[in-house]
Amino acid sequence: MVSSSAFLAASLLLAAGASGRPLDARTATTISSSYAPTRGTCPSGSLIRTGTGISQAETYFVDRRKRVVKDKWLAYLKANDVAPGTSTPPRIAVAVSGGGYRAMINGAAVLSTLDSRVPNSTYGGVLGLTHYLSGLSGGSWLLGSLYTSGFPAITAQLFDNNWDFEKDLVSVLGDSAAVAAFQADVEAKAMAGYPVTMIDFWSLILAKHLPPNVKTNGNTGVSATWSSIADSSAITQAQLPLPIVISTQLDAGTWEPTVAANVWETTPFETGSFLPSVASFIQTKYLGTSLNNTIATSCTTSFDQTSIILGTSSALFNMEPLGPPLPGLNRTVYPNMFAGMKKVEPSIAAASTLEFADGGETGQNIPLFPLLQKARAVDLILAVDGGDDHLDGLTGSGSFPDGTSLIITRQYMGWKGYGKESFPPIPNSVNAFVKQRLNKRISLFGCGKVGPNGSGDASYNGPMIMYIPNRNVTYNTGEATATTVQSAADIRGFFDNAVAYMEEPTGSPEPDHKRCMACALLAPSFRAGTATPSEPCKRCLAAWCWDGSTKGETGQVGALHTIGYNGTGPAPIAW
Repeated sequence: MVSSSAFLAASLLLAAGASGRPLDARTATTISSSYAPTRGTCPSGSLIRTGTGISQAETYFVDRRKRVVKDKWLAYLKANDVAPGTSTPPRIAVAVSGGGYRAMINGAAVLSTLDSRVPNSTYGGVLGLTHYLSGLSGGSWLLGSLYTSGFPAITAQLFDNNWDFEKDLVSVLGDSAAVAAFQADVEAKAMAGYPVTMIDFWSLILAKHLPPNVKTNGNTGVSATWSSIADSSAITQAQLPLPIVISTQLDAGTWEPTVAANVWETTPFETGSFLPSVASFIQTKYLGTSLNNTIATSCTTSFDQTSIILGTSSALFNMEPLGPPLPGLNRTVYPNMFAGMKKVEPSIAAASTLEFADGGETGQNIPLFPLLQKARAVDLILAVDGGDDHLDGLTGSGSFPDGTSLIITRQYMGWKGYGKESFPPIPNSVNAFVKQRLNKRISLFGCGKVGPNGSGDASYNGPMIMYIPNRNVTYNTGEATATTVQSAADIRGFFDNAVAYMEEPTGSPEPDHKRCMACALLAPSFRAGTATPSEPCKRCLAAWCWDGSTKGETGQVGALHTIGYNGTGPAPIAW
C-alpha cells in the first residue's frame, strides 16, 4: 500500500499549468482526438427537464427492472428459508462511499458477498434484486470499472485483473510519452472551445486503469461515454441496477464547499440535481452544451467521457492537504446548461460555467442523497461505508468510518427543506455512534414499529438504511485514502475481510445471518403491515435494527468534519 498524493497533485499542476484559473477554452476548431467533445445539430425536443420527478427514460427502466426483480424475489426468499409474506419485492439500492482505493476495493468486496454469481457468496441474490447502485469518488471508480467491463461476477482475482492495482495509479506521470499524449488530448479539448483543468489530466490517468485499457501501454478507450451505458442491453433490458455518480457543486472562486453545497448526480440518462434550488436535468449525452434559458444553437456530445465523470467525482485536489488554494484549476468546469433559467437559483442562472469537485466534499461521503428522493421510492438502502472519518481518536488508529456521513446527510435533508420522513432516525452525534459500537457492526435504521423501542421513532415510514461500515476482522483495511498501489495480497485481504464482517453482522458470529438478511429486506413490508414477520424474522430484526438508544448523546450534534475540512453550515436541525 503506497501513498503518492503529494507527487500526484504537484505533477498534475505542472501538467495543467498552475495559473490558478481554468485553462482558457481556445477558439473552437476541429481537432482529431477521442477525448475532445464535438458540436453538432441538436435533437428535436428539449435537452432540459425540470422538476423533482424522474425522467421518462428512468421510469421505463424502473418498470422493466421491477419485472426482472420480481422473478428473482420469491426464489431468493425460498433459498433463505423465509416465508414470502408478500410477492412484491422491496425497491433496494446500494450506495458505495468514497475513500480512494480503500473504498473502491471494500465496496467491490461487499458487492461480491451480494452477488449470486460468486461461488458461496454470503448473501448471494441481493445484488440481483437491486434497482440502483450509487457511488462517489472511490466508489465511482468501482461503478465505472464494472459498467465499462460488462459487470462481471466480482471476485478478488477478476477485480485485480480489471484494474491493475499493482501498478502505481500515478506512475504514468513518469512516462513522458504518456504525458505528451495527455497534453495533446487536453489541448484538443481546449481548442474545441471547452474549459480544461488539472482534473482533465486526472481523468485521463483514471482512464488508463479503466477497462479495456488495463495493463496496456496505449492511451485508448477514453472516448467511452457515460451516456452510452444507457444503450447497453444491461440497461435497456434492466438486467443491472441503474448507476448514479455523485459530485459536489462549488461556488465560483471558492476553494472548499460548505456542508450545505449542492449535490449533483449523473446517470446514463441525465445530469442535474433534485435539490429544490436546482430541480433541473440535462440529458447526459449532451452534457457540455451551453444553453441560454434551455435554448442551444448547437449541441455537444462526447463531453461525458466516463473518465471525466469519475475524475470529477474524485476531484479532491481542492482539499487540504492534497491541493493548494487554486480556485478554478483544481476542479472540473462544465459549460452551464442551466444559464438564464428562472427555475434555478440565481447564482446558477447567472453563471456561464459551473464548477464541480469530489462528491464527498460536503461530508456526505456515502452517496445517499439521490436514493432518498421520493420520486425514486426506494424502500431500503445498503450504505457501504469505506470512508475515513478519523475523528479525534474515537475510532482508534487507521482510516475507518464512524457514522459521520449518515449524520451529515440527515442534517442536510433538514437544511434543504426535506421532511423528517426523508431520513431514518439515527444517533445525533459521532460520540453516540461510537459508544454504541454502530461503527463495528451492520445496523438497520428506520425499522419503526417492527424494531426494538420503535428504532427511535415508531411512526417512521420513510426509506430504511442498512449501514455497513468497513472494519478490521481478518485484515487491516484502514489504509490512507491517498494510497495509490495495491498488491494482489491486499486485494485478497479486503475481500476476505468483507466476507468475515458480513458474516458477523452484529459484531459476533451469527449462524442465521443469511436468513436475517432476507428478513431485513422484508422489513419495509413488515413495517407497512403488508407482511407479517415470522418468529425467526422477529429475532433477526431485534438483533439488526437500531434500538433508538441515547447512550453517548451529548444533547447536540457533535463536531462533524472529514479529511482536512471542518464542516460549517446552518444550525443543526432538531428532529
